Amino acid sequence: MKKKELKDIYFRLLKYLKPYIKYFILALFFMCLVSAIMVAIPWTLKVLIDSALIKKDAFILNILALSMIGLYVIKGILSFCQNYLMIYITNNVISDIREQFFSHMQLMPLEFFKRHSTGELMSRLTNDTFILQQVFSTGLVSLVLDTLTLIGVVCFIFYIDWKLTMATIFILPLAFLAVQKFGRRLKSVSYRIQERSADVFAVLQEILSSIKIVHGFATYEKESERFKKINRESVKAVLKAGRLNSIYTPVMELLGAMGIAAVFWYGGYRVINGHMTIGDLMAFIGYIGIITTPVRRMGSNLGNIQQAMAAAHRIFSVLDIEPSIKDKEDAIEIKEIKGMIEFDNVWFKYPDDEEYILKGLSFKIMPGQVFAIVGPSGAGKTTIIDLIMRFYDPQSGSVKIDGYDVRDLSMRSLRRHLGLVPQDVILFNTTISENISYGKSDATTEDIIWAAKISNAHDFIDKMEKGYDTILGERGVRFSGGERQRISIARAVIKNPKIFLLDEATSNLDASSESQFQEALKRVLKGRTTIIVAHRLSTIIFADKILYLENGKIVEEGTHSELMNKENGKYRMLFELQTKENMFASL
Repeated sequence: MKKKELKDIYFRLLKYLKPYIKYFILALFFMCLVSAIMVAIPWTLKVLIDSALIKKDAFILNILALSMIGLYVIKGILSFCQNYLMIYITNNVISDIREQFFSHMQLMPLEFFKRHSTGELMSRLTNDTFILQQVFSTGLVSLVLDTLTLIGVVCFIFYIDWKLTMATIFILPLAFLAVQKFGRRLKSVSYRIQERSADVFAVLQEILSSIKIVHGFATYEKESERFKKINRESVKAVLKAGRLNSIYTPVMELLGAMGIAAVFWYGGYRVINGHMTIGDLMAFIGYIGIITTPVRRMGSNLGNIQQAMAAAHRIFSVLDIEPSIKDKEDAIEIKEIKGMIEFDNVWFKYPDDEEYILKGLSFKIMPGQVFAIVGPSGAGKTTIIDLIMRFYDPQSGSVKIDGYDVRDLSMRSLRRHLGLVPQDVILFNTTISENISYGKSDATTEDIIWAAKISNAHDFIDKMEKGYDTILGERGVRFSGGERQRISIARAVIKNPKIFLLDEATSNLDASSESQFQEALKRVLKGRTTIIVAHRLSTIIFADKILYLENGKIVEEGTHSELMNKENGKYRMLFELQTKENMFASL
């Protein structure tokens, strides 16, 4: 990172501190008092030797002993206050960053999640924020205390004997040079550690989410080697940082020893010549003992802060990404719709792709009509649903709902009127009831049961011990594909939307369930606009109109009977082929 980038990150982090600035100022005040007590303690050693021991004054000795106890009691109370305040501030700041990061991710278009793996984003949300939390709750306190202590100690040793101080202080430039050099190296290494850590998260998440495939293909050794390789890269980065820290500590200790040796030698001469008292020398040595710890620890803290800056940079790099799909400033909040859908000369290709998926696509669906879209894989069927949902925007042309370009509508109000059943069923690790009512927070028990019955899901749910309170498990793994699909359908039905979008919605239903679902679907879709993307043509015979899509263009359209009357028609050929396959499968 460049100096300007580093400066920007510091200022951005300070903005998160603004709501807690009163607490931070109070914590700094306590830190100043703690530092003052730490600096005052060696001075008592001078008083002890010069005023109590040499002069044999028992009263001063008693006062010093009681004062020492009192100082440490006060220091303990102040340390508790400062530490608790910094923990409170840091945890709230990190919580704010995590919540902003999570909210920002939810606004990102689907393309963002294709470019950034789930594991990488999880690493930034958890691991990187944890590093920030650790550094700013403890490392920042230590750095501030050490800086204040260093300033106080330098002032005191100059007061005691400026000549001895000047003879000793030649070590400081060497120490700060070492701090600067190691800090610069640690900054680049720290960023590399975070990158490798994110790679480990990404690979781990991918393997665990695909564990069924791993078991099915018995590729345990292959995946173990893959994980081992990326994990070793992470270990190498950590070991490099460890080597730097391991070198840094003895270097700083050597520089400290050189300073203490200079104090013993030159300070001893000044005592012998009568320029200093024994108490002055012992206090001076005490201060040098104090100063070596902050200098040594300061380098370590600076290294940790560099690591925190690398973590913050990774977090802000995501927060700085502007969503490519977002509401206009004057976006229309559409409250009611009739359900008319129109594609007007739509051209669309996915980002980074050269070839268009949809090529000048135009069609109109009137309110209440059931449209089916069929065709080979890659023809653009699911893309049509994605554009209606406004997961993507077309490069040219327009997608309209009731005459409104969807780009002019607020996404929240648009999607409130759309009921989506995607091809890949995604369920949450909560109850069946909460999954069905996901898109309708005010749904009653009656609403949930009605939606389940319409979707032919009620019977298998009702047979379970806990019924609608049954936990689905992660991604609904405890249920069959057909059961998960029916719960997903119920989740769309309960919204009672004007437009239904069914993307291979019956793909996991058996023949019996499919027949029952078709009958239920005909009832619930009455008066509602519906688009059904289907592979099995037997499921869309009842559609008002069927579009056969190929290479992003409509090559055939009409009702089932109209398309079946087309000799050598693509739809007819596909339907007859599937009919023969079903006949052979039933033998």
